[in-house]
Amino acid sequence: MATDEYYDAEYKQAHEALEAIMKQGNTLLFMGSQADLAKFINQFIDMASNKIKEAEFDDRADVVTRFLDLIQKAEDLRQTFKLEAPGNEH
Repeated sequence: MATDEYYDAEYKQAHEALEAIMKQGNTLLFMGSQADLAKFINQFIDMASNKIKEAEFDDRADVVTRFLDLIQKAEDLRQTFKLEAPGNEH
């Protein structure tokens, strides 16, 4: 079972990663790197989803909620930048 310190550190790292993606989003789009931005968001969501699985295994609903919030913010960011979700590309 993972400790509070582990989950706190993982959340902090994930939060910082999402903030970096948010800050760099416009720059990446301006440079024509829409695919890179989509890739970063997708990787972030995959990572956060894996942390949710760990937290569910450890019966940590509080951690699940925190990571679900980050995933929602990443999904909102995807919509803001008008990026397709994986499997929805045309």
